[in-house]
Parts: sequence; structure tokens; C-alpha cells
Amino acid sequence: MLDWDDQCAHAYGKVRNELRLQGVTVQSMDLMIGAHALGHHLILVSNDHIF
Repeated sequence: MLDWDDQCAHAYGKVRNELRLQGVTVQSMDLMIGAHALGHHLILVSNDHIF
């Protein structure tokens, strides 16, 4: 398990704002999962089309 830290929170806010400006809506939990990976500089492997 990886902690949700400041880098994750920063990635969440940045991505959420970028998507909002593009008119794209993403579920909060999906955004948190992606931001968690970005915040820790990890590659996310998923079968979900949103990623």
C-alpha cells in the first residue's frame, strides 16, 4: 500500500482541472486512482477505458 501524500493530492487537482477545462467528466475514484499512480511516478495498468 502506498500513502496518499501531497504529490498525489497535487496530481489530483492538476488533472481534475485539466479535464474540467476540456469538458471531460471522470468519476472521483477513477481520478484518485490515476492521481495516486502519477503522484508516485508509477505506471498504471488497467482494463478500464478511462485510463
